[in-house]
Amino acid sequence: MDSRPEPSPEPRSLRALRSRSRLALLLVAVVAGYLLVSEHRAHFIAALPWVLLALCPLMHVFMHRGGGHDHGGSPRGEGQR
Repeated sequence: MDSRPEPSPEPRSLRALRSRSRLALLLVAVVAGYLLVSEHRAHFIAALPWVLLALCPLMHVFMHRGGGHDHGGSPRGEGQR
């Protein structure tokens, strides 16, 4: 059997405080996110072509994983028709 005592439930005031602090943190995060996006939109749009260009080789590497190619085996032409 388990000899550990049952944890006592949190007082109602502590739960309310945690709930309020989470709500406040969420509100601050939403406001900060909005300000970040609105103030730096021009920088993001200016960098977007470079980001897309950088994504091309990454997509090639990660999306062609294997691709059904067998690179170690018989030479080309033997047994494959």
